[in-house]
Amino acid sequence: MLTFLCGVVLAAILYTVIVFSAGLSWVWGIVFAVLGLICVNITVALILKGITGKINNKIQQIMLDTRHKMEVMQNQFMRRPGGNQKQMMSSFERLQNQGLRQALEACDDFNKLNKWSPLLSKQTNAMRAMFSFQLKEYDKTDEYLKKALLMDPQTISIKLVRMYKTNAPFEEMAKFYKKKCASIKGENCILPVALYSWILMKMDKKDEAFKVLSDAKKKTDNEVIVSNWEALANDKAKSFSNAGLGELWYAMGLEEMKMPKVRQQYQYRR
Repeated sequence: MLTFLCGVVLAAILYTVIVFSAGLSWVWGIVFAVLGLICVNITVALILKGITGKINNKIQQIMLDTRHKMEVMQNQFMRRPGGNQKQMMSSFERLQNQGLRQALEACDDFNKLNKWSPLLSKQTNAMRAMFSFQLKEYDKTDEYLKKALLMDPQTISIKLVRMYKTNAPFEEMAKFYKKKCASIKGENCILPVALYSWILMKMDKKDEAFKVLSDAKKKTDNEVIVSNWEALANDKAKSFSNAGLGELWYAMGLEEMKMPKVRQQYQYRR
């Protein structure tokens, strides 16, 4: 909003100077006014890009540091024979949540920029919704989603999960999916398609799930999408599974990953 106001003020000043002070035609006044408006928008956009880039890098670094700490912890666990898996998972979750809360706090750095860009607040709320969802703070997630710009596959998928979990009407869910996912393709469509088809299967809407997967096959050759399509095409619904997506799928919180048993390593002394 401030960007537009500053542009209008500069445009008005330039028009006044050109027409009334310089005595030029009103046409030149409009030309310089428009150029002034454009210059203000470009300048502010470049400044905002630099500032938001630094904030985004800060958030990414927080998540990278968290992942590195988790990898170190995992390696330590693997080197320790007979480790307690539940204790390890609890430590992982605690460490991850700490990083997510730091990332949420870093999102507040965007607040001072919101008045310069109407969309920035919606983009920030999408990030907050994602972090809150991972923290399993679903009430906060729902509030952020209401004020978020849902454009990327992950936030679209989170919205679908919340609609499913809160028993939203099927028509509403189908309308949302069609609106947000009709134009996305390639890697971007994998998670929303896999998720929505899974939801349809849980709702005993096998035909709708098959149609969704059939349409998705034209946009991506992902193995999980193709495998699930083949399962439904051959009337093998029990073979339907999104487990092949790994962490991408399990992050949606609809199914739990099966942890492999860690074998104890014994050292023999002579």
